This record gives sequence, C-alpha cells and structure tokens, in this order.
Amino acid sequence: YVNLAATHDFGNGFGLNASIGYQGLKGGAAVTEIGGNVTDSITDYKLGGTYTIDGWVLGLAYVSTNRDLTAGTASVFTGAASSFLTRNHRA
Repeated sequence: YVNLAATHDFGNGFGLNASIGYQGLKGGAAVTEIGGNVTDSITDYKLGGTYTIDGWVLGLAYVSTNRDLTAGTASVFTGAASSFLTRNHRA
C-alpha cells in the first residue's frame, strides 16, 4: 500500500489535508465490484479540513475509493463525511 498525503496550515486556525492511496493486489488476487467489474487494484482518497480553537482540533473529511464494493449500502464508510475532535497539547 502506497499513500501520499499533504497538509497545509492556512493560519487563523484553518488547515487542509488530502491523501491518495493505492494498493495493487498480488498473487492473482482480484476484487469484484457490484457491477461485475473485476480489478486487481484499489485507490482511495481523502480531502478534509481542520479548524483549531483553544487547542482543540475539529476536522471534517470526505473519504472514498474508486471501486463500488458496497452498491451504496456502506456509504457511511465509503463516501460520507467523517469528523474527529482532538486536543492539541502545548508544552
């Protein structure tokens, strides 16, 4: 699995993050999509933003893949926004 990720701090608490990952399947392994397409690789991607306030980081991201493995039944994992909240500890 190869993943390329980047982040950018715009200042004033705002940030942007993005990543793209690629996995080629080995040994003749294949993935069959809902529509019947058979492939030997999967690409995933994420685009998100963050906002920091009083040491707390709030993030929102769109995450998906180039494959239809769920016919939309698991969209909460393959296309919906996800959020996270973390605390920045300053020394």
